[in-house]
Amino acid sequence: MKIGKVFLLLFAVALCFGLVACGSVENDPETVRKDLAAMTDEQLIPVLIDNYSKNQEPTVFSAEMSWLYRSGETVIAEMTGTSRRNGADRTLDVIYTVEEKNKTEAYVYRDGICYVNAGTKRKASKPESEVSAYFKTLYPSFGNVADYGFTRKDLLRSDNGTYTLVLSSPSNGIVSSADIVTPLTAAGNETAPITMSGFSDIYLTLFFSAEGTLLGQTLGFDCKMDADGVVTEGTVLFRFVITSTSVAQLPISVPEGSD
Repeated sequence: MKIGKVFLLLFAVALCFGLVACGSVENDPETVRKDLAAMTDEQLIPVLIDNYSKNQEPTVFSAEMSWLYRSGETVIAEMTGTSRRNGADRTLDVIYTVEEKNKTEAYVYRDGICYVNAGTKRKASKPESEVSAYFKTLYPSFGNVADYGFTRKDLLRSDNGTYTLVLSSPSNGIVSSADIVTPLTAAGNETAPITMSGFSDIYLTLFFSAEGTLLGQTLGFDCKMDADGVVTEGTVLFRFVITSTSVAQLPISVPEGSD
């Protein structure tokens, strides 16, 4: 009986080590890279789209973002910005340009306090969840893949193992034009006289690491822009790209003059 109990104990320990080993292999980045690289395009595309739908914002990252509205050859509205997160702390800097008007906004969230400099300086104690949700409203809006019903999916594989997935030919088109016009108001154009219609050539480009992690996305389309009865052919481009997920990036500091 004693020998039997010892044997069962050793077997259980060996089984536990086996399970741990299997788990570590499945999560090993090198193994994941090889598994994805071995897939055909038909196998890999659904995996990447699933990763996109389940994507969670990294706890540490730096990113660049922008949106651009062009009427003919003229840029009528533009936004460029950078965002950084280090755990619970965040920064966001954006520059809006509409015609010749510029508007700069800077946000810092450090140790539970949000500092805002958008014409006037303000600060307030806020929970992280509320600040994170607000920051995301200032990011470019891309929508969900399922909402567009893209019928064409082209996968590009780079020499360094990363992937670019281009989704185009949507069956549903732009789901809501309201989300497209909103940034014009955010940039200081209170009346937003430009209306858009006739959306075409819509595409969503997704960028993934060799491990299948989402690194960024670009949404672009053509449309007709109506400004005070004058209709022109226009283009719109939204972009959000993660430039780093290094844990070595500098901590986020309280802005000068925070008192």
